[in-house]
Amino acid sequence: MYKSFDALRKSLGQLKVDNAILDGELVCLDSHGHSQFYELLYRRAQHIFYAFDLIWLNGKDLRQLPLMERKKYLRQLVQKNRRPDLIYAEFVEESGTVLYREICDRDLEGIVCKRKGSVYSKNQHDWLKVKNRDYTQAKDRQELFNPSGKRSARAAREK
Repeated sequence: MYKSFDALRKSLGQLKVDNAILDGELVCLDSHGHSQFYELLYRRAQHIFYAFDLIWLNGKDLRQLPLMERKKYLRQLVQKNRRPDLIYAEFVEESGTVLYREICDRDLEGIVCKRKGSVYSKNQHDWLKVKNRDYTQAKDRQELFNPSGKRSARAAREK
């Protein structure tokens, strides 16, 4: 984990496991539980690790287990450790359209769809990311850094 997230790295290093590899996303949440991209980008708020999947646990490679079994182990790991900066990503079965509408209504980024029995794979054909086209925090992200590596005027103002 990046050195700039030192407090989170140390906290997750205290998990009651011999070793583990978690798949997830770093986020900063507002008071409503919504991810705040610029707070994360500029390190202005507490960082949370949102755990989606468990790839390795205590010397055992879990990638060939079905998703739902890996999520069961992940849920147990998160509940057992009770770290305030580690959140288990819940799942929703069969109501993806309803969930997507709710995500859009709440101005969230989107959802990831995976098959319950799928093994862990980096192959993006095994899962689908459905983005909210109207997600307000996605606007103007391209101008944060231009190809020359210089920050845009907007990025400088945001900092």
